[in-house]
Amino acid sequence: MNVVQCPRCSAQVAPPPGAPQFSCSYCGSLMSAPPVRHPGLYPAPGSYPAGPTGYGPGPNLYATPSLPLQMPLYPPPPTFVPPIQQPLYPPPHGPLPSFASPYPTPSYPAPAQAPPLFGGKPQGSLFSSTAPPSYPSPLGPPPAYAPAVASTPQAGWWAPQCKKKAVLIGINYTQTPEARLKGCVNDAKCMKYLLTTKFSFLESNIVLLTDETKDQDPSLLPTKQNILAAMRWLVADGQAGDSLFFHFSGHGSQQRDTSGDEADGYDETLVPCDYDMSGQIVDDKINDLLIAPLPAGVRLHAVIDACHSGTAMDLQFTCRMDQGGATWEDERCKGGRHSRHQSFSSTQGGDAVLFSGCQDNQTSADTNAMSGNVSTGAMTYCFIEAIEKTPSHTYSSLLMGMRQALKAGKQKFSQIPQLSSAQAFDMNRAFMI
Repeated sequence: MNVVQCPRCSAQVAPPPGAPQFSCSYCGSLMSAPPVRHPGLYPAPGSYPAGPTGYGPGPNLYATPSLPLQMPLYPPPPTFVPPIQQPLYPPPHGPLPSFASPYPTPSYPAPAQAPPLFGGKPQGSLFSSTAPPSYPSPLGPPPAYAPAVASTPQAGWWAPQCKKKAVLIGINYTQTPEARLKGCVNDAKCMKYLLTTKFSFLESNIVLLTDETKDQDPSLLPTKQNILAAMRWLVADGQAGDSLFFHFSGHGSQQRDTSGDEADGYDETLVPCDYDMSGQIVDDKINDLLIAPLPAGVRLHAVIDACHSGTAMDLQFTCRMDQGGATWEDERCKGGRHSRHQSFSSTQGGDAVLFSGCQDNQTSADTNAMSGNVSTGAMTYCFIEAIEKTPSHTYSSLLMGMRQALKAGKQKFSQIPQLSSAQAFDMNRAFMI
């Protein structure tokens, strides 16, 4: 039987008897039938005599070769290799620490002495190279804080008697190796020393939340629940003349805005130590707890040393500094699909001022470059140093001093501290907590 090799798929196909053309049964290609041999008209295959040129017998055109393996019409698809997934960790608060030589757990001096911010041995907890166990869940109810005691009157304040209250938060993320920082607990402790020695805050009126050790009182850990409870305590029972202070040093992040009040489409967040279980604290929530309840005559100062912290409290006005001086920019006019149609969240008549570590699209450094041997937040260090060197700052000179200090030196940090407020005011007014 004669067979024909398909020119397309190379399959051997037997043509139907008497058909001049036929289709390949494998790929459907149209082929012509070979000529019909009549016995005796042509020499047998392989019996051609040698010609004058000396060539031997020609090839056997009618031999049936062995059927080759059928080739596929298309090459096989390449093997799929899944892409490497990026870990869902918050953006770093600066370079992650090196764990080659862990820091020893220090013993801090009594409150009457200054913590070693500008020298001495490194502060902070041990940095373990192994992942410690996660926080227990739940951690129990948030603590019930005692009411604040009236502080010593301060010249120029509204009321002869006022309360001074503070919430100070420093998170090194000691239980999360991939997010660990070095200087945030130092920031909170040094801020406490500044408030008690320079601004007459009583220790009994200060709530300090840190994650220095894993065995400490759970009510003093900077978990999301404890941070929110401390915020509520800070603004509770506010009266005219009260001075409130909020400080956060740790990771900051961003997430998609769902309320439509952000010009860039992202909400700024603070990252508690149990963020992997409880989530982050969104700027809308911070505004609801710390800003909206402030009554007339109460002033809140906040310092947030974290990445993406420029508008971390959603305050209405942002200060812009140039050679011509300081001007206020109204955040309501910048964007956000609801910003022109809904009233911007503000206080009940109180004042709120925020010093933040950087713009919303920047990161804040956690480094030992400022002091030389002690890890701190770069912005917190500059804030404290400026007040220590020049107690009689205005808001304008304090902000400019912080910015200049960050640009100076070998590091030349690119972060630009920001100042925002619930109300526009004269930036040449004396800075006073």
